[in-house]
Amino acid sequence: MATGNGLIAAVAAELNRTDLDVGGTQVTVSQTALNDALRHLFNRYPFSWRVVDPPLPVTTVAGTSVYDTSAAAYGSIKVHDIYGVVLDTGDLQTRPMTEIPHQQFLRQWANLAYLPQDKPTIYARREQYKIVVAPRPDASTYTLRVFYSLEFVDITTFTADLTQVPQRAIEMVKIGMLARLYRWMQDDDRAIKLYALLEEEEQSMIREDKANPNLSFLMQPMSMGWPLTVNYWQSPFITGVP
Repeated sequence: MATGNGLIAAVAAELNRTDLDVGGTQVTVSQTALNDALRHLFNRYPFSWRVVDPPLPVTTVAGTSVYDTSAAAYGSIKVHDIYGVVLDTGDLQTRPMTEIPHQQFLRQWANLAYLPQDKPTIYARREQYKIVVAPRPDASTYTLRVFYSLEFVDITTFTADLTQVPQRAIEMVKIGMLARLYRWMQDDDRAIKLYALLEEEEQSMIREDKANPNLSFLMQPMSMGWPLTVNYWQSPFITGVP
């Protein structure tokens, strides 16, 4: 596993700039480039390998549709992105909720305040940290289990392993550092080429993550050719003639 100092040393060697190396007079420039490269990667796409375990529990309030998810379970670090929400009813009716765009939510649930309360099945993101659910919960005994990632916090201990990214992403971080350092050196031609290469690498990793996400919920297939007679999330074992 690479460390922050390991990456800084490798990049400084490639640039042939001892002042940008660990202990060099300009090492803070390399440290900033490393943090900026990581922040850019995390802001670019909600990679499923960033999902925190366990999910964030948010208790429902009967009749309330908007919930704040900002308070993560790791000190003062807030939620960066939401990957999915599961309605935990405490029984077999526990199920993943369906996310829709907020604009679509406003159209489809314009009369939300006047509809009967029930178990929420739909959610949409509102502002940076909030989600809105529908229908409005009919009980204050449910838990919204929010699968999320944490906001990036700048690395300050550069001797530690870069556990924020999988090993296959280390080279991408290195390219991002090089691009930023060439720009700092006012070598725009090399910087532009590296940013183009970085874009290709990021798109490749995004395609990989979309094809094989670390987090997904799948319905059980039909049993003996017969579909389930009840909601899968209520009972995956009961089958019968439709």
